[in-house]
Amino acid sequence: MRSFGVDIELMSGARLDEANTTKLVPQGDYRLGPQGESVVREWSGRIWTSEGSKSGYFQPGRPVEGSVTFETVNDLYAEGQFIYRYLNGDMLTCTFDAPNHGS
Repeated sequence: MRSFGVDIELMSGARLDEANTTKLVPQGDYRLGPQGESVVREWSGRIWTSEGSKSGYFQPGRPVEGSVTFETVNDLYAEGQFIYRYLNGDMLTCTFDAPNHGS
């Protein structure tokens, strides 16, 4: 059994009430970061396998770029979608409605 997700760090006190899109570009081994000013501070892939959880991506590996669109960010949750684009031309689109854990 395998699963994947992302760790997202937003600017402290970030709030959005209308759609806001940020382009994500590679930074470091597993991170993606915003290109330009954004409420996103850091973005990294996370995978879970029977051995546990770690930073990273399943095949085809780390995206060459991506974007994240937040529809809403407040003290209770963040809602939106992200798109990964891979070197081989593949794309992955995911939607999320995640509780805010204060970090």
